[in-house]
Amino acid sequence: MYNVSTLLFAIQNPTNNLEFSDIEVETIATKFKPNYILKHDKATLTAFQQQSNSDNFKHAHWLHFSSHGYFDLNNPYKSALQLHGAAKIPITNATESSRTLRISEEEEIELEKCLTLENIFELTLSNCRLVTLSACESGYTDFNNTSDEYIGLPSGFIHAGAASIVSTLWAVDDFSTAIFTIKFYENIQKSTSTNNIALALNQAQNWFRQITPPQLRQWIDENQNIAADNKAKIKKRLENYNNPQEKLFENPYYWAGFYAVGD
Repeated sequence: MYNVSTLLFAIQNPTNNLEFSDIEVETIATKFKPNYILKHDKATLTAFQQQSNSDNFKHAHWLHFSSHGYFDLNNPYKSALQLHGAAKIPITNATESSRTLRISEEEEIELEKCLTLENIFELTLSNCRLVTLSACESGYTDFNNTSDEYIGLPSGFIHAGAASIVSTLWAVDDFSTAIFTIKFYENIQKSTSTNNIALALNQAQNWFRQITPPQLRQWIDENQNIAADNKAKIKKRLENYNNPQEKLFENPYYWAGFYAVGD
């Protein structure tokens, strides 16, 4: 079994509106010693750039972002992971600003308080084994680019030195993503090598698409890394599923959007 007792740096639910994001990060963090987590209102760009946090981030073997993510097809370098304090503001005119990113027909977000792809390209992550982007649209790339480079958040982290990136191709569900990601890290922990990121991801997808409510409840009960209060929150959500034969996450929406790049 591979020893994962190495440094984890995580961004946890900076907008404080992803209930199961908290469960995800808190559970995963139990597998790593030491771990450093910027949580909720502490997960600001200013805090991220402070010397102690910056050093921990640069030297981390495992990076985990559980947040909102946005991709800008018109200007991929403006693609970003949202941090605390990056406010959503109404779009008041049609003038494009380099300081904001349009995220819907009605709203844009302040880029100066986000971690943008442009920021990521400036990083050096020579120790990083895996970056997990548990965020919507974090795996998008600029498919209009005619060169052999695919510009997106994963390519930014690869350029910075990370060995592997796991990200998503569309807007993912908070509850199902937490369960899926916890299982993915469980598979990594059981692996005999750190070179099996893609295999661990595939195993999580195969498990996830077959799981029924009774099986999931049993897995939760037996999982020693999930805190008791978090187990209660997950089981409360599962009260909505009464068919014991139902495969909860069989629909590809829940699992097919996760993919790995790198080693």
